[in-house]
Amino acid sequence: VALALLAAVPGASLAFSAPAGHQASLGDQLNRYAELGDVANAERVFAQLHNKEGSYLRYQVNTVIKACANAGRLERAEYWHARLKDMNLEQNDKGFGKLVEAASKAGNLPKAEEYFRQLELLDGRMPTTLLGLQLRAGRGREERRFERSDAMEKQDGGSECPARQYQALISACASCAQSSQALDLLQEMRSGLGEADAVAQNAALNALAKAGQAVQAEAMLRDMAARKFQLDTVAYTAVLDGFAGLGQAARASQVAAEMRAERVSLNSLTYNALMNAFAKRADLAGAKAVLSEMQADKVSPSEVTFATLLHAHAKASKAEEAQEILGDMKARQLTPNHFSYTSLIDAWAQKGDVQRCRAALQDMASSGLTPATPSFNVLLKACANRGDASQCLAVVEEMRDLQITPDIISYNSALNACAKAGDAAQAETILGRLLDSHLAADVVSFNSLINAYAKAGDAAAACLKLEEMQQSGVQPSHISYNSALSACAKGGEVAQAEALVAQMKRAELIPDVFSYTSLMTAYGRSAQLAKGRALLEEMWSQIVAPNKLTYGALIYACKLQKDPLAEELKADMDQRQLGASQRAPAATRRGQALDVAKEHEKRLLQKPRAASSGPRTERGPHEAPP
Repeated sequence: VALALLAAVPGASLAFSAPAGHQASLGDQLNRYAELGDVANAERVFAQLHNKEGSYLRYQVNTVIKACANAGRLERAEYWHARLKDMNLEQNDKGFGKLVEAASKAGNLPKAEEYFRQLELLDGRMPTTLLGLQLRAGRGREERRFERSDAMEKQDGGSECPARQYQALISACASCAQSSQALDLLQEMRSGLGEADAVAQNAALNALAKAGQAVQAEAMLRDMAARKFQLDTVAYTAVLDGFAGLGQAARASQVAAEMRAERVSLNSLTYNALMNAFAKRADLAGAKAVLSEMQADKVSPSEVTFATLLHAHAKASKAEEAQEILGDMKARQLTPNHFSYTSLIDAWAQKGDVQRCRAALQDMASSGLTPATPSFNVLLKACANRGDASQCLAVVEEMRDLQITPDIISYNSALNACAKAGDAAQAETILGRLLDSHLAADVVSFNSLINAYAKAGDAAAACLKLEEMQQSGVQPSHISYNSALSACAKGGEVAQAEALVAQMKRAELIPDVFSYTSLMTAYGRSAQLAKGRALLEEMWSQIVAPNKLTYGALIYACKLQKDPLAEELKADMDQRQLGASQRAPAATRRGQALDVAKEHEKRLLQKPRAASSGPRTERGPHEAPP
């Protein structure tokens, strides 16, 4: 009867819907999962709703996008945003706002900027200043409020607070350590909105800290205090983390002391950052003291805390203690993460214990963690330090079998092992694998290869690799030339050695004592004593002073030729006090260091240094005379 009466009413709908209470319950679930960033459950609840009413459907889709944003799942957020078009629903500013947040959490600054600009230009409806928002809300200038308010977001998926989008974009800059862009956005926010809120200011502080600009971050903190902002734990921790990242434990400790004096609480993030400052300096006593302070302050140590403590032990080569800390973590029901295990592997690698490195790697896999490239790279470093080229190659193959992609550091470690063993053939094989992996050989790769040929005494091949390096667009370093010069010195290849020194000068790389000593060795082995004596005088007239090895190469050659010059050179060396220290005078060494520093600074200005995730320090090879 009810259906019949309803059918008799013009325009009435016969569509059935779920009870209102059920709809409200599902809607609450959707909102709750969105806040938690639980994308899977948010999508499941959305599928149950099946509400075809335009505005509410758009709201529901935007809520799923919000879940993706809170989880930092940018690709999934973009998928749902595209579905709005498929459903013939308008893509509004709320959806674009959530895309900005998703890109921010994913650390994708270009995407965050792209969606932010689209948000600004969206049919002119998105107010780009807080004043515009106030005019829409009917508020005057004297009633400005900068805090985030849920009332600013319409339930039908309407307008999104512009301040929140600036916060998200500045946070994206922080994730990418783009401090200059973060500060530009902060200034833009101040110009447009009258003032930047604490959330945006803290995000900018974080950007400065991550960019290694701790002093600037501290200055900004003082400016915030002068602007009457209430400095909180987040603000202080960002500045402390900046100093910690630079390994400046004293400055980081000063910030922590100021927090206590100002009655600002230190949380686990603060203590972890402070511990990291000591860990970077391999200061175990300092790191342990932070742990004691943390526990005294009733702040529970987390997985990150113990991972940082493990890192400190790895830096200090305290492998046995690091192993005990990992056991302590497990006893506390804390799950070691990738960083924890990698630090333990590194600690054993520092001691050259490849077997214990492998045991830690196996323990990592047994705990349910899939070893990643950095963990294997530490194992490779241990093998390389022993000059075990075949073992390095086996580890690279093992990585491939496990579908773990070796990176440039992996291959360079293997190449370094070949260089130490003088195994040029194996080095060529590894270089081929590197190129087959669509990776480009860098200066470290070529230096190891040249060094391998130098150890094998193949001067022609070493010089050929130097040429190949330049043809590949890789700029040779001092190490590159010194490795090739070492090969020439072994074979007494005077002409080639002189040509290499001339090339260094043309490339504005000032030859150092290793370079000249290799040239001197070449002169000695070819019995060109006059040239050797002239080179010695040239070195004393320049900034690069000879050392005991330089003199020794010429003295040995003179003795072979029974030239009385040997005694004269020996007396000169003793008079200059090079015999005991085997080094140039301190003033000369300071001059050499200053010159190298200037050259290094010049090269950095010409080309930005790429970030490195592993140690790449190499020493120039030099063969001492018999």
